[in-house]
Amino acid sequence: MKNLFLKFIGSFDTITENGFSGRKLTAVAGMTCVIYLHYIVDLSGMLALYFLIADMCLVLLCLGLVTFEQIIKLKNEINKKD
Repeated sequence: MKNLFLKFIGSFDTITENGFSGRKLTAVAGMTCVIYLHYIVDLSGMLALYFLIADMCLVLLCLGLVTFEQIIKLKNEINKKD
C-alpha cells in the first residue's frame, strides 16, 4: 500500500520516472468525474447514449488508444462518402 501511494505521489514529479503515467492518471480522474456525473444526473434514453460515447472518447484519448488525428481522418472519410 505504501508503494502504491508513493508511486501515485511520484506521478506529479516531472523530473524522475518514479510514478505512474500521466495519461493513466488523467483517464482515472476523467472516469471518476464521469461516474460522479452519472450518479448525480438522471440520464435516460438517447441522452445516456451520447454521454456514454463522449465518456469513452475521453478515456480512449487519455490512454492514447485513439488520437485526434485518427478522429479527424475518420470524420473526413465519412464526410467524403456523403
